Amino acid sequence: LHALENLIRELEEKEGFVHKNMKEEGYRIEDIQNYYVRCISHIYFELQQRKNKKYSRLIQEVMRYIRKNYNQELSLEILGEEFQMNGVYLGQMFKKEVGVTFLKYLTNSRVEEAKRLLEEGDLNISEVAEKVGYKTGQYFSQIFIKTTGVRPQEYKRWNEAK
Repeated sequence: LHALENLIRELEEKEGFVHKNMKEEGYRIEDIQNYYVRCISHIYFELQQRKNKKYSRLIQEVMRYIRKNYNQELSLEILGEEFQMNGVYLGQMFKKEVGVTFLKYLTNSRVEEAKRLLEEGDLNISEVAEKVGYKTGQYFSQIFIKTTGVRPQEYKRWNEAK
């Protein structure tokens, strides 16, 4: 099982996937089997989604870079330097192919990871904000509300009640 878990983590890291924590209540062999089937199915689904969207290789690499580095300071200028091209032009290419701006994609990536962390329930709001790349909990809360329609505290409480 340890080897399978490591393989899943390596695939997720290589492809820039956010790990979905799929907690299991039981320790029966069926529960463990279902957990790993869901993990691998999630990876397969994500890869198929990317394949079907037909993004250029450059934009796929940019998306992968954003998903792997969402918790750091990112800008079009930084991406331009990373990919050795004009950041503004890269932003225009990104918007044209993906359908959303670089900033919207980054924000969505951060909020999705924040939701996952809030669902786990181990961190407070400020810690989640920091882990997903926001300097203050207040700004993170504003972005979270704007993106999801609920406050992070409410989202966390709602998931704890499940």
